[in-house]
Amino acid sequence: MRIVAMSAENGSEGIADSIAHVPSGVEIVDGGSTTLESYVDEECWLAYVVTDDSKVPCDPNSARPKYVNGHEATGATTYQDALHTVHESQHRLGESRRLNGVGLALSQTDLIAIDLDDVVTDDGCIAPDASELVSDLGTYTELSPSGTGLHLLLADERGVNDSLDQKAPLDGQGEIELYDSRMMTFTGGALESFSDDVVECTGLTTALQREYVGTEVEQNNSETDSAIETVDYTPRENRLSDKQQRLVNAMLAHDDDATELWERGSTAWDSASWSHDRSRADASLASKLAWWAWKSSKFSDTKFTETELIEIFLESDLAQRKKCQNRDDYVPRTIRSVR
Repeated sequence: MRIVAMSAENGSEGIADSIAHVPSGVEIVDGGSTTLESYVDEECWLAYVVTDDSKVPCDPNSARPKYVNGHEATGATTYQDALHTVHESQHRLGESRRLNGVGLALSQTDLIAIDLDDVVTDDGCIAPDASELVSDLGTYTELSPSGTGLHLLLADERGVNDSLDQKAPLDGQGEIELYDSRMMTFTGGALESFSDDVVECTGLTTALQREYVGTEVEQNNSETDSAIETVDYTPRENRLSDKQQRLVNAMLAHDDDATELWERGSTAWDSASWSHDRSRADASLASKLAWWAWKSSKFSDTKFTETELIEIFLESDLAQRKKCQNRDDYVPRTIRSVR
């Protein structure tokens, strides 16, 4: 297997440096054109920094790292502008304070990321299941920042199927995850034998979820979708702890969309902001809660468990319907998908 780094003539010199560890059996060669030509001029690119084991989305217009919500992709810009900012940051700032690379804001595109973790061995071999998937799809595939995984991209206007799980172990070795609403780190270390652009196939993501991840989530008894979505709830007494309430207060003080979903979500979801789709509105509010929880852990050392975030979400006006209140799996899966 050979990995092609993005070529200098595309203004991308040094992008392979965002790969922390290149397996000994993998060769990085120059001359590839892996700039995703269909998307380089789209405003769908962010920057990121590595903190502990996380890649945190950052404003691509600021050389000094400024954290942003990767789902909302505030300030997303073109690829070349984001890359210029990363290079400026790496030239100006110390190693511990600079941006580490460029990220693709999937929420601003029709792209689906397929993240294969721990499938590349130290001698450069790809695990059998991962190798078969890469060969079958024949789409853009690159080495992940860790050097032990692969990122694949598909264009699918239907997106990820929310009624199916998105993450599961692969048989034999590694793990697969499919997502379409957060940032994907972009290294440009592309497999030489595959396309430098993405395969387009509407509905393929759902088929891959069914094959590699899991089966359809069972609906609650025999209720129809209409019955699930239109039930009315009587407002309840706030059951949040002081810690949880402080997080909500901070989020609402700085985010108008979060306020809409938190206070008026039962009707506000039906707007162009969330494509008139309750599930997208759910994911948006969940991602905002997860981001503020992460920010709280970094700046005030106040950590939130998954259970605490689920409890917060369930107190929102958006969650006052049977799908959220009566299906034990739905809100936990929504929270996990954005963390």
